[in-house]
Amino acid sequence: MTLFSSIARIPKRGVASTFTLIAAAALIAPRTAAAQATKSAPPTATDSTAQGSTTQHRFRHQNVWLSGGLGGGGANGQGLAGIGSLWYTYGPVALGVRSSQGGPWERETDTHEKAALIGLRARRTHAFILAAVGGGTMAESVSNGEQSGSRTYFPAEHSFATGIEAAVTYKVVGIGIDAFTAQGRRTTYRGLALSVQLGYLE
Repeated sequence: MTLFSSIARIPKRGVASTFTLIAAAALIAPRTAAAQATKSAPPTATDSTAQGSTTQHRFRHQNVWLSGGLGGGGANGQGLAGIGSLWYTYGPVALGVRSSQGGPWERETDTHEKAALIGLRARRTHAFILAAVGGGTMAESVSNGEQSGSRTYFPAEHSFATGIEAAVTYKVVGIGIDAFTAQGRRTTYRGLALSVQLGYLE
């Protein structure tokens, strides 16, 4: 008995059912194979790169660094000023202490300022900016002349202090700009300095 004769003896309804099952199997099989291939396929290099980039720029939750700078400033913003500060951050909250001194080039009048500050810091990859306010003390000293070589120091006064620091960083080193002010009853003190940062910055 040949194949064709065997097929000819199958009832018409059976033939239709047989072809229906074959067609359904032909449609389902490729989808099942594709799903299995997707599950068993190893991660590609692109996926690994994406996962690496997600964890590459994680920031420390706590940071601490020293900052020191030199620029212009003093009473009424005139002269040469230097600043040194210590900062600690916990998330976006920043705590700091600073000491600065400024005055005219000839140092006839110097202003000494110290402050404790609290503020907020925003950061990006390899960069940050912080702004803080606080309180401190400020005092002035006046030269008694080149011949005497001595200075007269006035009593310190309480002051309201502000500070802004912005820097670009790489691991434990940064370079930035510090703007600082202090306002007392008798004296207005402000300065702007180019600064360097050292510590746990990222």
